[in-house]
Amino acid sequence: MRAKIEMFEGNADMNDRNYARPLEYAFAFVTLFLMSGVLYGAFGLSTESSAGIGQSGLYKMVWATLYFLVGWMIALRFRLVLPVFAFNFPVTLFALAYLLSEIVNSDEHGDLIRLLSLYFTFAFCAWLAAVFSLEKIVRLLVYVMFAVIPVHVVNLILFGTKYGSDDVIQRQTLLGFESLSGLFGHKNLAGLAFAVGVALFLTLLLDRSQRYNRKLLFAGLVLSGLCLLLTGAALAIIVVVVIFSVMIWMSSLNTRRAIWTNALGVVALCGAIAVAYDPDWALGLLGRSSDLTGRTVLWAWWSESFLEKPWIGYGYTGFFVPGGPVKILASRLSLEGGIANFHNSLLDIGIQTGVIGLSLFCLITALGLWRGAVVAIRSHHALTTFPFAVLVGLCVHAFGESDIPLHNGFSTVIFFTMFFKVSALYRNLQRKPSRHRLRTTPSPLRPPEPRPAFLSGADRGTDKSANLPMVT
Repeated sequence: MRAKIEMFEGNADMNDRNYARPLEYAFAFVTLFLMSGVLYGAFGLSTESSAGIGQSGLYKMVWATLYFLVGWMIALRFRLVLPVFAFNFPVTLFALAYLLSEIVNSDEHGDLIRLLSLYFTFAFCAWLAAVFSLEKIVRLLVYVMFAVIPVHVVNLILFGTKYGSDDVIQRQTLLGFESLSGLFGHKNLAGLAFAVGVALFLTLLLDRSQRYNRKLLFAGLVLSGLCLLLTGAALAIIVVVVIFSVMIWMSSLNTRRAIWTNALGVVALCGAIAVAYDPDWALGLLGRSSDLTGRTVLWAWWSESFLEKPWIGYGYTGFFVPGGPVKILASRLSLEGGIANFHNSLLDIGIQTGVIGLSLFCLITALGLWRGAVVAIRSHHALTTFPFAVLVGLCVHAFGESDIPLHNGFSTVIFFTMFFKVSALYRNLQRKPSRHRLRTTPSPLRPPEPRPAFLSGADRGTDKSANLPMVT
């Protein structure tokens, strides 16, 4: 009973209010659904490569409409949204680092539309975190995943894998056949979307205080896991394992069940020994090799491209210019058709914004993990472990893919929305004084002043006992 009382007190202390209206609910749902990427290929069914979809007229028209609506929604709620960027000033400086790099490199290249798309993505995350409470954000994601899953199944039946050629090696999934990613731009993007779905449904199943149909939650968990296995995205499977481990660890801290922490430590130790002893065997279980499917080969050449512009980088839109780092790297490695990126978000941020942007992003990541851990531990609530666990999982995914920051990217939206939300909850926790701390400082005790034994005649009263002389 005491644990339940503390749980509700913790939620009240965080002061996480919801300001959203029905129209804002509908807009957030549509935007998150499109950002999930489940219909990305529908904007360019005639194109053979997913890289050309972003240049189609239909794609630009749809997102231009959404950006206009984002600006309108922010204008209606500017008193809530603007303080988000003021309090989270590292994100503001991180966005300005991209602008600085674009201005300096404007003579060589430039694509204002892509840069504005990235800024509108940041703005949407701030609006979502400011207007919606954490519970409502989670509820929105539940509705989005229940819409993504059937649409993805229909796409698999009608189109199979539209961009299966993106996986040149044509590896098989754990189920024994080729990757099935539907209309997603890449199997890793599909895998990440369903990995977030698995973490979401698992969180709500563990949180018994939420009023959801547990049968529907279990069905969503199974379907999300099945779709994840169909994509064959090994990195997304690792992300699910990491998120699940973090949730168990945080749950053990809140409920004082040390046995779960000890069991998790033993499993992690055995996994580390297996990877260190035979990395090819351990990663081969997921269809990968010790060089992370060629990623380490790309990373070895990163320093040469980085040192050419170490301070401000090439810019966000200058990453794929004819003389840019990716094209130079492709020519050095004699790769036909070039490569898309370095398959590492940190390395790509260093190329795009140099040391300035890379340092700011590392600061953002550290602040997000610290604040998320504090909120998850102090709240005593399973729902508040979701932001911290997802942030950890997205950091692991960013180590092997370049999806943060990415305009209109689902991982970017989840990462920065959770960062803004845990920062707000952390700030509210810091404002409220602890229950074990005195609200005001007690005044110091002063010794009693000595009183004279006999008062003068002018001050002596006949009707007051206090004025009578003291007899010892």
